[in-house]
Amino acid sequence: MNYTQNYHLPQWEENDRVMRTDFNSAMAALEDGLTDNAETAAKALELPYATGTYTGNGDTISIQTGFRPRFLIVSAQDLVSQDYYIGRIAIIGESNFQKMVSFHSNSFSVKWIAAGSGTPSFPRLNAAGTVYNYIAFR
Repeated sequence: MNYTQNYHLPQWEENDRVMRTDFNSAMAALEDGLTDNAETAAKALELPYATGTYTGNGDTISIQTGFRPRFLIVSAQDLVSQDYYIGRIAIIGESNFQKMVSFHSNSFSVKWIAAGSGTPSFPRLNAAGTVYNYIAFR
């Protein structure tokens, strides 16, 4: 009988006798591997932050995080200079961002506010077609 290179799982030849113990060992190895992967994935969900991207729509957009963010950092690429810049920071309770950013139980929303609306339009957190990167902290 041959075995796979990475996980030492049985590879029976045509004339090999399939043994119950070989089969059970292979299935136990698969079970252990799947369990380890599931545990690793579950730990990733416990991180104190979530990262991702969204594309602005020029209106209001909701981004799912799986928890209520307490702090948010958003950055985008400057389409003129092609430079990345950070400085678009919203914190719950910060008065000049309350109309632009809303925090919900499993998400946050960003709203486009046009210049001249009586509310500061900077930082622009939802310009249509702009790709934004975010880090949302628990």
